[in-house]
Amino acid sequence: MPDPAPTYWEQPELNQTATEGANTATRNFKGDFDDLLTFANGLTIGGSPYGGLPLRAVNITRTVASLATLRLEYGKETSYDSQKTATETSVNWSVKHTQRIVSLMRRTGDSASMPHRGNLEAWRKEPDPALYDAFQYRNQVGSVLTLSNPEIAVARKLKAGVEGAMRFYPTIQKVTVYTGGKITGVGAGLARISTPGSPWDSITIGGSSASWLKVGDDVTVDGKTGTQTRTESWIGAKSWDADLYGANAWPELDEG
Repeated sequence: MPDPAPTYWEQPELNQTATEGANTATRNFKGDFDDLLTFANGLTIGGSPYGGLPLRAVNITRTVASLATLRLEYGKETSYDSQKTATETSVNWSVKHTQRIVSLMRRTGDSASMPHRGNLEAWRKEPDPALYDAFQYRNQVGSVLTLSNPEIAVARKLKAGVEGAMRFYPTIQKVTVYTGGKITGVGAGLARISTPGSPWDSITIGGSSASWLKVGDDVTVDGKTGTQTRTESWIGAKSWDADLYGANAWPELDEG
């Protein structure tokens, strides 16, 4: 006596998608849970092709009573064509603020009205507790010197264990989506002063327009569709040292 026919049916809807370098298809079945489970267990991920596309995912969901739905997803891996230029499909910008701890020594300077870093460092190294507590120190010839009032203002914080202050700096991100292919310029311009070209370029820091340093340039590739997502990042500050981050930054600092 022949086995009874399976009590499940493939649904008439079929979703097929063709994108650049990739093809996918989805099939749906409904019917008896046990029969669908037996059918699903006989399939092989990476095999069991449909329309030349290998099986990528199997999803079975029990609904009511002994009924269930089965979803089969097929797709061909995308090969990367290094000879083809990728096409930009969308651009999105975002801005967030990143916390940084700024050293109190940033308040030092060379003018008489500013704390002098050398004096503060000498005071911090003073071994005599009485002199230290009085914000005094001995110089190289043994003379006792007293910190200036601006220096004492900083020294009081340092003495209390406060080394820095919390500040927040803007970070701009540009997320560009591309088709498969070659994206030129990835990684170029990192650790260099540049302008992102975003709606937030004119953000002010300390009353001045921010100066921007490029700090990130990463690309991820969707292995199923071949879509590439490039994320570029810039951090803002009042200024950046052109010797370190300018267009002609000291080449000796570059490895390789």
